[in-house]
Amino acid sequence: MPMSGMEAQGFDLLQRRVSVIATLHDISHDKMGEHAKADEAHLKGKQYAPERPNQRYVRTFTMKRDIRTSSPKRGEWWINNFLDHAVWVLKALWQTRYFVGRWWTVDDEVNVRMPSMADEISDDIEERWRRV
Repeated sequence: MPMSGMEAQGFDLLQRRVSVIATLHDISHDKMGEHAKADEAHLKGKQYAPERPNQRYVRTFTMKRDIRTSSPKRGEWWINNFLDHAVWVLKALWQTRYFVGRWWTVDDEVNVRMPSMADEISDDIEERWRRV
């Protein structure tokens, strides 16, 4: 039995929407990557805390240079710093007393930017859905 024009149009719309749904994961991954790389640049541009009086440690700025973004799998982005001491300086949960209140943390710097990333991804998805 042949399909009517209405059924065929409905099927075409369904196919287009399924195609959009299939690309949403890629859209989200790409947008997250853009934000992760922007966060990496933002963190690398952050000022170091002022040196303490009589500080003997000579700064090498390796902490800043070793901040990297990576994507171990689709839909997942990480901001890393694999220096042994980075967690004690830059991670809020583990930051030692010496650095609390003097140094920024990755958590604070990145989390403040999360709502705008989520809004941008949602807006992009809604726009693509409307075009179907």
